[in-house]
Amino acid sequence: MPNYDIKTYVKPIWEGDTIYYETVLFVGEEDCAPLLFPIKEVVAVYNYGLDIEYVKGKDYEIIDGKIKRIKGGNAPYCPVDDYYLTEQAQYAIGIVNNRERAPEGKKFFNFGEKDSFSKYQIAVTYRHDGENSTLVPESKGERFSNFINKLKKGKASMLFFGDSITYGCNSSGTPMGGMVKPFAESYPVMVHKTLQDKYGAEIEYVNTAVGGWSTFNGVEALDERVLNRNYDLMVLAFGMNDGITELKTYYERTEKMVLEFRKNNPDGEVLLVATTYPNTESDWVRNQPLFVDELYKLEEKYSFVGVADMTKMHYNLLETGKRYRDMTGNNVNHPNDFLARIYAQVVLKTIIK
Repeated sequence: MPNYDIKTYVKPIWEGDTIYYETVLFVGEEDCAPLLFPIKEVVAVYNYGLDIEYVKGKDYEIIDGKIKRIKGGNAPYCPVDDYYLTEQAQYAIGIVNNRERAPEGKKFFNFGEKDSFSKYQIAVTYRHDGENSTLVPESKGERFSNFINKLKKGKASMLFFGDSITYGCNSSGTPMGGMVKPFAESYPVMVHKTLQDKYGAEIEYVNTAVGGWSTFNGVEALDERVLNRNYDLMVLAFGMNDGITELKTYYERTEKMVLEFRKNNPDGEVLLVATTYPNTESDWVRNQPLFVDELYKLEEKYSFVGVADMTKMHYNLLETGKRYRDMTGNNVNHPNDFLARIYAQVVLKTIIK
């Protein structure tokens, strides 16, 4: 059976003809799910922990390039009434955009942390003939030349500062992910280890992200969590919890964090990670999709700033037909291992020329 392997996990989804461990959450015993590309050939289908393999024709079947659960098979699924709720509950969010056609009378989604949803998800490895240029992020290596030069010389430092996504919530190998198989690391750790391996460098890694924080908290905690030491690169990733923050305020707070960092690190560079979407059918969606434009204004204004556009990537993943529930760890706003991997892939592509 396969295990978590960082080289496989950071292999870009936009390269080659094979997708590894793409996750799907079946709701109902006979759910049918699209993947990023139409399936040409299934290599293997596993549970989320990658330690149970399912059988084609018994547990699942392929119909028009999609994967369908076979009723009575062993593949996990979430019962419809456990996923969609009729009445408000302690762990529920409202449905405002019925994209996935919730059953009549169902007005809420269930949500939960740790392995509440990953325990229902499967991981599909398959070959395809598809191409999608919208899934290829832009490389902005020229904006991180100082950091790259430090890497080439064998020693650098990097700071990650943001909210729960950057803290690593719902990555399976973290406490907030339940510490369950396959024990995948958070996207910042994947980025850090991949850069160390690629350049053979010693990289000091610090992560001061805090779950639930917004740009307001980020500004308030600058002295304690950013300016107390020096770094060659700051990866700044706020936005998910700023839903009701006005765009102008979001811009001003982010700019303040960028400039204070630069003042403290005259040769330091800043990677701004645009947030992914909250559950696109829920009432959690506010201004989050709009913040990326404010980040691009900062990129245009400052040569030492670059944007890793996860907002665009997530939007394009959803536009392929990929469902939100297939990529989430808590069904509200956290990525599961598959989407966390894509965070790492986009950040690495943005940094490396």
